[in-house]
Amino acid sequence: MALQNARLYSLERHRASQLEAINAIAQQMTAVLDLKELLSKVCLLIQQAFQLCHVSVLLKDEDDLVLRASHGKLTGRAPEGSLPAGEGLWQRALAAGKTLIENDVKAVSDIGLHIETGSSMCIPLVSFGQALGVLVLDTTRAGAFNANDTQPLESVADICATAIQNAHYVERVKQLAYLDGLTGIFNRRFFELRIMEELDRARRYGTGMAVLMIDIDQFKRLNDEFGHLLGDEVLRQVSSIFHQQLRKIDVLCRYGGEEFAILLSQTNAVHALGVAEKLRKTVEAWQFPGVPRPVTISAGTANYSEHGSTRDELVKAADAGLYAAKQAGRNRVCLAPTPKRGLAQGAGI
Repeated sequence: MALQNARLYSLERHRASQLEAINAIAQQMTAVLDLKELLSKVCLLIQQAFQLCHVSVLLKDEDDLVLRASHGKLTGRAPEGSLPAGEGLWQRALAAGKTLIENDVKAVSDIGLHIETGSSMCIPLVSFGQALGVLVLDTTRAGAFNANDTQPLESVADICATAIQNAHYVERVKQLAYLDGLTGIFNRRFFELRIMEELDRARRYGTGMAVLMIDIDQFKRLNDEFGHLLGDEVLRQVSSIFHQQLRKIDVLCRYGGEEFAILLSQTNAVHALGVAEKLRKTVEAWQFPGVPRPVTISAGTANYSEHGSTRDELVKAADAGLYAAKQAGRNRVCLAPTPKRGLAQGAGI
């Protein structure tokens, strides 16, 4: 009887401790709205509260699962952002929509997230019926998880999923502040933010970057002839053409009116001119519904650091290339003049 009472007392203490941990995690989760900070905190709090060796958060990115955050003492098999190839316990848990436990990871064919993992629990992160990802809990000891652990940890996962969804909403609101309402691409505010980041990256790693300033030729005349509604549709379609032709790492912005600005990272002068020329040819050949004549663009390109090393220098140089393209008859691409020349004489293509 004494042993039975001792076991019951120990179990109650354990459950009370788990409830305290869940309440503490819930309180702290509601105070964090930045997604990156939130994910980091999720891993730290769960690892400490439940005395686990390692906690990881995998989030969905289209059809893939991406390791977005982790905390603990185990050695990861893959860097943040990528996962080991093959079918993992986490992928099966997400597909099944339920918690899966493997208490002897080394005995099965699945490769764990960490080299030393003995036991692993994978809990789907679901908010309002939407699967967001998987919470992965690892320990070095085999047989570490049992059925009694599932409910409290699933409660924690539910709290985390709601917090992650809220952080996604906040992130989306922030993104909307940087989007152009007409075309759906980034606006000038975002351009000013990103050009400083790209310049810093180019200085630090010496990878090069380019700025393209692009203008739709005779856009005012197009508006006057066919109306502003059709002019707006041309802006949307030109934006779509640019988006389709650029790399994912490139930054496309509506700079103002009919003018666009593009940031090309890891780019030299030859590649930048090639990209601008490809955009020019694609727009010229495009059939714009309701417009009986070709729509064309002019572009100027400037490269770090041959045309400048600051935001103002590069934008001014790209603008000079654009001006040269307009002066030379439009529907062409011009490289910015080098600072030594001091003249707006672009090298036309």
